[in-house]
Amino acid sequence: SSGINAEYGELGGDDNGLLKTSSTLPYYLSDLSYDKDLQHKRKFTLHVIEMSHLKDGGKNDIHKQLEDILLGKQWCLDFDMDFYSTQNPFLSLLGSQFEFIDEIFKFRDFGDLQTNLDHRKTQLSCLKYLCSRDNRDRNNGTLSENELKFLESLKTKYPNLQESISQAKLHAKDDEFINDLFYIGQQTELPHHVSTETEIDILLSRTEKLLSCLKTQPEAISLARSEYDEYSAQDTLDSVHCKLVCMLKRLYTVESTLECPKLLS
Repeated sequence: SSGINAEYGELGGDDNGLLKTSSTLPYYLSDLSYDKDLQHKRKFTLHVIEMSHLKDGGKNDIHKQLEDILLGKQWCLDFDMDFYSTQNPFLSLLGSQFEFIDEIFKFRDFGDLQTNLDHRKTQLSCLKYLCSRDNRDRNNGTLSENELKFLESLKTKYPNLQESISQAKLHAKDDEFINDLFYIGQQTELPHHVSTETEIDILLSRTEKLLSCLKTQPEAISLARSEYDEYSAQDTLDSVHCKLVCMLKRLYTVESTLECPKLLS
């Protein structure tokens, strides 16, 4: 589709008070963010626009559709800077082992929702166990019987699995980083495209054109650098940040707290 795609669902809390969704998109299933029994739930509509469909020139149908969606509503503007220039942190962390580990733990669709969820939970439990720096000292009772069987089958089929993960952990910042990295990395196929300055400028130009066509302004603006998890390409991150700030100041009256980062000399 060349327009705006919509996904409908509900948001709410699970029995443990964690935020979950009724959406069955693979993105949410693979992160175990799905739950059918939500508490304090609210309906949501997720609208998705592919920037490649935004052509240079004046207003087009996408601009008009977005105007209609936001008409009469308060909205916030949140930027993830890795959209403009992104890297797959697994490639630097795991090197040649990336495809090996990714293939083992990637989300799989068996055609049945409950089967998908059960298998995913087993995958991530075993992955978390393997990623724990102290797993050699832990009792196998931390895993269920099915998870233990799955783990043993992995070790039999892939005898170098633990060694590969151990090598990755040598380069990790800390336990939280390696665990978060593996959890996030399994949601979808990770993109890896470190953009040139020209490519960044083109994307920013399309972003500015889209926002300038809207009749209302956001109630709040936030910028996410994706620096700690290393999804933003580090060589271009400060440049993207500064260009975003300049763009926002052209579009809106923003507070002085929105500034460029201090560039290293």
